[in-house]
Parts: sequence; C-alpha cells; structure tokens
Amino acid sequence: MDFHKNSKDSRSTKGSENRENFERKETERSNEMSKSDKRIIPYIDKAQVKERVKKFLLSRGYSENEIFEDVVLDLKDTPVLIDLLVKLEDENKILILCDSPSETLTLTARLSTLIAKLLEPPARISVATNWMESEITDLLTGRTRYSLDCIPSKQEIKEMQNPSFDRSKDEKIKKVVSGLYSMKCRKCGLNFRCQ
Repeated sequence: MDFHKNSKDSRSTKGSENRENFERKETERSNEMSKSDKRIIPYIDKAQVKERVKKFLLSRGYSENEIFEDVVLDLKDTPVLIDLLVKLEDENKILILCDSPSETLTLTARLSTLIAKLLEPPARISVATNWMESEITDLLTGRTRYSLDCIPSKQEIKEMQNPSFDRSKDEKIKKVVSGLYSMKCRKCGLNFRCQ
C-alpha cells in the first residue's frame, strides 16, 4: 500500500512541476510578444473612421454644411466615392478618403491626390487616413505631411489659393483613377467593369 501511495505522490509532484514550467514558459512568451508589439489596435471600420474625421473637422472650425459626405465622382466606367469633401464658397478645398486601420494607405493616398486633381476646381488638400496613419498632401506645393493635425483650419484654408492643372491630362488621370479604384474595390470584394 505504501508503495502505491508514494508513487501517486511523486506523479502529482511531477504534474505540478510540469504545470509550473508550462505557466512560466507561457508567461515568458507573452512578455516577449508584448515587447515586440506594444500597441493593441481595436478594430474600427471605414464608417467609424469617417465619423471621427468629420468630428475632427468640426473641431477645426468647419460647419456641417461645409462638409459633404459620400460624394460620387462619375468617371466613364467607374463611380468613385469621395468619403468627405470640404467646400467653402463653392470651391473644393479638402478631399478626404478613409480606410479602416487594417488597410495600408499607399493606394488610398495615391487615389486621393489624383481624384483631387480631377475636381473642378481642384481641391487644395488631399487626405488619406485610416485614423492611425494619415497622408495630407498640399496639391499646390506638393508637400506631404503625416498627421491629421496638419489639416488646415477653416481660417487657414480660406487664405489658401486652389491649384490649377493642365486639363489636357484629365483623360489619362481618369484612366489611372479608374484602374486604381477598381483594384481597391476588388480588394474589398466589389467588382466594377473597366474598359
């Protein structure tokens, strides 16, 4: 009887040692992961990003009637959706395309700049943002900044002159926008016919 009792005790001791080793290793692995990835990003979708950007614009002095949502620019084959467009005195001032934080801004930033050039009159500022990252481009100077705080306030944008572009290149730009926008839509699961 004593033999079985001692054997059982040694198994329970080994089991608790194994459990302690497992927990220690798990804690070490967790600490290593937290060191390499220090930020936890909660999931927010494009609509939430757009709503946050709109609130940000309101805090910068723009009014509700100067911020237009879901503006459609109709290119021949592809309807292009502009998430937010700021207009002052019937002039396009700021074009904004939004994405969710899970998306990179490379394609969106290129699209925002090209679409801004196609507007009549062209917007002075093009913005691509996923709320965590942003690219703000001044189309007149070509300067790009990387923070939403760089979007000019209403008072600042009033004093800024809109750019003008050679309209003979519009057809080429439309083709590029159509192709890039189609790529973006396919990535999201939508399919447009491009010809």
